[in-house]
Amino acid sequence: MSISEIAQDEDLPTTFLAKTFQKLARHGILEAHRGAGRGYALARPAVEISVRAVLEAIEGAELFRRCVFAGSRCSDDHPCLLHDHLKPAVAALRAAIEELTLAAFADGTAVPPAPTALARPEPWH
Repeated sequence: MSISEIAQDEDLPTTFLAKTFQKLARHGILEAHRGAGRGYALARPAVEISVRAVLEAIEGAELFRRCVFAGSRCSDDHPCLLHDHLKPAVAALRAAIEELTLAAFADGTAVPPAPTALARPEPWH
């Protein structure tokens, strides 16, 4: 499919999608095809492409190294108040999406069970 077809089908701005696809191509996730049959295709089998690779290609390699609360001001040397509490969760998320592949989305197996904390929220007191 062409970018304009995908943009129209998904109701996304064509320029946004084009820039995203360019990033994915630069990182070896997509291949750009020129000429009459122009468009994009996966550069390798979907089972070999992790969701982590896709997210880092789009958002940058620092995606899972920067703090969601304090940004670049938070580090192991200068932690924010939540740093030590969130560090294991971020590591677990990074590992989980490294194992999750595009193939899992295509075959419908990418829907993980809800975490226990989210499945049964504690009542407010």
